[in-house]
Amino acid sequence: CSSSSSSSEGAAAFHPFADSPPPSSLMASSSPSAMQLFRRLAFLILLGSALAAADFLPLSESDKIAAKQLFQTPERGFGSLEKTYQAVRSLQVLGGIAPDDVTCLKTIETLVSSGNDLNQVFFALKVAEILNCQMEGDFLQDTVSKIVLSLKDASSLLDFYFSIGSLAAIKKLQWFLEDHLVLEGATNAFNAVKELGQTDGTWKYSAVDGESSVKAAGLALETFAGLISLSGSYFEKEKINQVSRVASKLFESIENYDDGTKFFHEKVADTANGGDGDVEASSAVVRGIAELAAVVDGHLKLPADKFVGLAHFFLSLGVPGSPDEAYYQLDALGYLERNSITIPLVVSLPYSVLSLSSKDLLEVSVTTVLGSAVPVSVTLVNITKVWPKGRPVLAHKELVRDAESFFHKFDLMENRVDVGKYDLTFMVDHATDEYYSTGGAIKSKVLVTGVISFSSVEVRVVDSDTGSPEFVKKLDPSSKETVALFANHLQTFQLLLDVTSPFGEAFKPHQMFVKLKHESELEHLFLVESSGMQFELTLDFLGLLEKLYYLSGHYSVELVVGDAAMENSFVLSLGSIELDLPEPPEGASRGPAAVGSATIYGPKAEISHIFRTPEKRAPSKLSDTFSVLTVLPLLGFLVGLHTVGANVRSLPLSGLPMFAALCFHGGIAGILVLYFVFWLKLNLFTVLKYLGMIGIFLFFSGYHILSYLADLPSKVKTA
Repeated sequence: CSSSSSSSEGAAAFHPFADSPPPSSLMASSSPSAMQLFRRLAFLILLGSALAAADFLPLSESDKIAAKQLFQTPERGFGSLEKTYQAVRSLQVLGGIAPDDVTCLKTIETLVSSGNDLNQVFFALKVAEILNCQMEGDFLQDTVSKIVLSLKDASSLLDFYFSIGSLAAIKKLQWFLEDHLVLEGATNAFNAVKELGQTDGTWKYSAVDGESSVKAAGLALETFAGLISLSGSYFEKEKINQVSRVASKLFESIENYDDGTKFFHEKVADTANGGDGDVEASSAVVRGIAELAAVVDGHLKLPADKFVGLAHFFLSLGVPGSPDEAYYQLDALGYLERNSITIPLVVSLPYSVLSLSSKDLLEVSVTTVLGSAVPVSVTLVNITKVWPKGRPVLAHKELVRDAESFFHKFDLMENRVDVGKYDLTFMVDHATDEYYSTGGAIKSKVLVTGVISFSSVEVRVVDSDTGSPEFVKKLDPSSKETVALFANHLQTFQLLLDVTSPFGEAFKPHQMFVKLKHESELEHLFLVESSGMQFELTLDFLGLLEKLYYLSGHYSVELVVGDAAMENSFVLSLGSIELDLPEPPEGASRGPAAVGSATIYGPKAEISHIFRTPEKRAPSKLSDTFSVLTVLPLLGFLVGLHTVGANVRSLPLSGLPMFAALCFHGGIAGILVLYFVFWLKLNLFTVLKYLGMIGIFLFFSGYHILSYLADLPSKVKTA
């Protein structure tokens, strides 16, 4: 046996079986080293996508190079053939696989020793297919015969999947295949797999399964692709049309996010068949659709926007939680990169914050999901400023493509795009290739920053009654000049300033206020409001007496300006003002105590509390006497019963009357017990609740026994 000699320059050598255990032990579960390598692979590849998932960035070259270096350790294997295939397929997607004789030899030895285990045969052939291993056809004659025989006895979807997938891989490798052996059971296999399909496009793994699965639908589509590949022109066109309709039906149930991301939701856990949720289900469908489209010659037509949404889904997953999930992501991205239906394009902005002072250009990258540049043209449909809301700035500007970096660039300074937040809408023209698609218009956001100018800062002290200025001073913010002001409660402080953008437009910062700080460390903040093209603050000290707590003295004055679009946010000291305020009226608040860092972060005052001294209790003899007196009414009640001649001669001794009498007297006793418990611990509301329940019981039993006693004399007379 031999391997293909061609390999890409700089590709990493890959030996999944070098110095590994014999094939029999190789089928064991994946070793810890394989898990660690794959986790590192997944983290390095998808780190960029995790940091900017919302922008749907493609995989970068640095991520791919870092991932390839992880597999330059030939002394380590990957455990099972399935794990080996996942690693080889991942490297194939990344473009870093280089076949060699040792790898192919170990793969074929494992293949031959697998016997009737179709699962191992399938993954061994998939590894050999990727590595392009070569061998003589007679060497696999027994294996092919066993696969064809098992195909005749297959009943479940996985039986057909592994058998047909193995034969399709052998055909691609051109090792050994006799057409009549396959064609003999192609129609039966097609009908058997089709019977497992459901009306919503999902599939069952077997006829006895209760629920269907999206992942199983992906495997079924891949199985149909293998059947068509094996049968070639002998496969009826009507069957191809049936499979195409099934695929279209499956895409009708695709789930959507608000940002255009699309995925297939796995409605069942599917754990019995190795399911791993929505990621694996979506990956299986993408693989099945791509394999099917490659063999049906244009019969498969699916909406391009759904392929773009699936690409966004896999690019936005971030760092995977397991090696299997990393494989599902890379495998799906590999099929989205190369298929005969639609190749999704990723339109991204490398930088979403652009500086006018640095003369940054707006750059737009248009690539495939794996970062390959695409020769397309990009048009900036419109630029809308977020504030004032919805104000359009530019429209229909074509970006210039850089031949070296392949970025599409737009000069903000040349087109007088001012500072602020903008919503951008792009359209990509890919007329050169009808397979490319962006899913429609692309929307993005950018923040344009720049240096904000303060042409003049004017400080005034104005008489409140006449409105005439008593002090006026213009300050140059760049000179750090300050003023010392004096004012009383009959005067007003005014601040006027002009704020302009780099293009001379009025600019309103998100934060602009004046801070007055008293010598006692008490601070007051006042918002500076805009008035047309100018910003203005007026402080009427007469109306601010209560807010200032009538505190006269020295106040420092600072202007605080800040905004996300400003590159020169600052705190500017304007100087100080000496206030002469009247004495506070009686009862007026003097304000909080001075607040400093020692007060905020220093030790707190100890809280001391003295519990109240218990009340002096009555002497024990007095308490005992009172208790005896409370029992005297009960004794009086018993004496009263004896005095009036109360007796139990009329108490019924049998039947329902006796039961009613016992319940009636028991209810009265219960009320007495309830009163006693109330005296011990119960509250009034609880007693009323229980008293209501006992009262209802007492009413019915008393009514019955009293009715019996009322009828008793007439019965005696009759007797």
